[in-house]
Amino acid sequence: MWIKQFPKLKIIIIFIVIFFSSWLYLLFRLSQQPQKYAQYWSRPIGQSGQLVFVAMGDSAAQGIGASSPQKSYVSLLAQSIKKKTGKEVQIINISQSGATIDDVIKNQLPVLDKLNPDVITLDIGGNDLREYDKKEFTISITKLTSQLPKQTIIADTPYFMHGIWERQAVEASRVLIQQAKFNGLTIAPLHMSMKNKGWPSMFYLYAHDWFHPNDKGYEVWHDAFWKVIEPEL
Repeated sequence: MWIKQFPKLKIIIIFIVIFFSSWLYLLFRLSQQPQKYAQYWSRPIGQSGQLVFVAMGDSAAQGIGASSPQKSYVSLLAQSIKKKTGKEVQIINISQSGATIDDVIKNQLPVLDKLNPDVITLDIGGNDLREYDKKEFTISITKLTSQLPKQTIIADTPYFMHGIWERQAVEASRVLIQQAKFNGLTIAPLHMSMKNKGWPSMFYLYAHDWFHPNDKGYEVWHDAFWKVIEPEL
């Protein structure tokens, strides 16, 4: 065969096959996380009786992309709150992978109404950007922010790096910030926190789907939330 005449080409082909096989395997493992992580968060985590931390949002609040739920920004925030206050923190994570703004209104707000949290965080909007329409986004985020408790810490939209996705993310983020401020909510500067890491961060802050953060990425998400949570404790 002709390939035997080009040993270097054979090595390159083998390398490419191994690389893509490994990447597909890692993507498969990532695809198993939503069910596993949802099971982990299906019950309150931590001791009750002192501080209650309710996490709302989408797959990022679930920690998808991290090596474990304990590496999610939600778990990291609970650790920081405990260290800062000296109190035990119970996490009630009512987020849902794949959730949109309307899903939070329909499925998560009714659950939140039955709780009495000391800290509330929310990340949302990333899934809405997949089929972004400014008018629909504005209607949904206006409705959501008007119903959230005033102590909610809401992140602006994630950083999408390139092209039309990033332009839409910037526009959506402005809308979200405007409505959140109008309703007296505190904003976690997530978009700029990730953007400040630059485009090379796609190689070390993201999971293998290049959409969800990895362990290091969730540390950046933690820092964006913690920047505004810490002064209030």
